Amino acid sequence: MSDPYASFYMNRLIQWLKKKGPVEWHEVAYTYNWDYDLKPLMWIASQAECDRSTAQMLFLRAIPEEFLVYSSQEEAGNDQAFTLCRIIVERWNAGLYHSNRFPSSEDFNDISNLEHYRDVEQTVIDEYGDVPWEAPDEIFFRLGGRKRIIDFSEYPGGYPEEVMDPNFDIK
Repeated sequence: MSDPYASFYMNRLIQWLKKKGPVEWHEVAYTYNWDYDLKPLMWIASQAECDRSTAQMLFLRAIPEEFLVYSSQEEAGNDQAFTLCRIIVERWNAGLYHSNRFPSSEDFNDISNLEHYRDVEQTVIDEYGDVPWEAPDEIFFRLGGRKRIIDFSEYPGGYPEEVMDPNFDIK
C-alpha cells in the first residue's frame, strides 16, 4: 500500500482489532471492503481465537478457486487474497480454528460451493499437476452458531467509526 493516508488507517484498524475479540473481528471481516489492503483480514485469520465461521467466510469471499492455477505467492502477482487463502487453509487443516460462534451466511450453499471448487481444482490438477493448497471439504459445509445481526453503519467499509476518527486514541 503506497497511500500513506490509507496505510495510517489500516494500521489504526489493526491496533483496534488487537484490543477487541472474535465478535468484533467477525463484524469487521463481514463488512470489510475488499478494495482495501487485506492485511487486517490476514491478521484476523491468523489469530488463535479467530472463529471458524469468520475464517470460512474470508476463504469463500476470497474466491479461492481463482488462485488454484498458481503455485506460489509470486506467481499470483503477490495478491493478498492468495496469501489469505493459504493462511486459512493451513490453519484449518492444522485444526487451529476451534470455536464456532456464528453461523455461515444465509446465502451460503455448501453443495454448489464444494462442487464448483472441486471441478475447478480437478481441471487445474489435470492441466498443471497440482494446486497450491488442499482445502478440506468441511470448509465448504454450513456451520452452526448463534445468529449475529451486524449493524453495517458501525463499520463503514469494515472500519469502525472510532478508527476513522484521528482524534480517538487507539492505544
